[in-house]
Amino acid sequence: MMDDGDKPAGAGKTSRLPIVLLLGCVLMVSFWQIMAWRARRGFDAFRINARTLADFEPRIKGFELTEVLVKDDPLEPNIISYRAKPRRTEGARSAPPSHTVLIRLAHGYNIVDCMRIKHYQVDPLADVNDLFPHQVWRLTSSINDQSIWMTTMHGSEDFAPLDMDTRDMAFPKIGTPDDPSWNPSGLKLASLRRPLYNLKRTLRARWNSARCDLLTFLRLRRPVYASDEVLSLVSAVILPPANDANPADVEAGLVKLQERVHSEMTRQLVAYRSQGL
Repeated sequence: MMDDGDKPAGAGKTSRLPIVLLLGCVLMVSFWQIMAWRARRGFDAFRINARTLADFEPRIKGFELTEVLVKDDPLEPNIISYRAKPRRTEGARSAPPSHTVLIRLAHGYNIVDCMRIKHYQVDPLADVNDLFPHQVWRLTSSINDQSIWMTTMHGSEDFAPLDMDTRDMAFPKIGTPDDPSWNPSGLKLASLRRPLYNLKRTLRARWNSARCDLLTFLRLRRPVYASDEVLSLVSAVILPPANDANPADVEAGLVKLQERVHSEMTRQLVAYRSQGL
């Protein structure tokens, strides 16, 4: 028989190994639980909302502006929204006064990917880098309705336009889901009929909802909602059906009106913010 002094070298280390592994697992699970609890917290309220611009009253020469109501909600991404309709005396030949430019200021997000998630085809048309930088996009819906969108990113402190691509924003940086109307509902008997397919579908849905971010996917970080440091000025005009004799002229006229509204709104936002600083 061997006494205590005759124990093989390393026997004490071997006996402590399960304890160390168990302690490590407990610490890892505890860390995961704490981070997951933090990730489940609600989103922080936005600093800038509709009340911040309550006395902002833009006026654009040649247009009638109608304010669109924005919800009084601390998590509402839209800040202000307007419909700009050209007056009859100012309407261009190729842009009838009945065409309206929709324009809104919202908390910064990735407009291109957001609309692709909604099954729009988004094609870039122009990237204008001047005093009022903006990007121009053609959006085509699933039923082939087309519209022209313009986007400008603004700093939230002074509302100054930024030389920034909307596609650089983190939200919602994901691809189009396989089935946007489907959400994971847990383990059910029906899901066991095609286990690999349903597992892949569930993981894809969770990856999409995590914005393709690994830490968010592992529930260690809250998903990005919208930016409070960068704002998005977005304008849109609907294109008429392509049955006009000169559809290119009609589109050019509408885009020209839209550029007037977009650039003037940018200028007035900067001027308004400078008065309050």
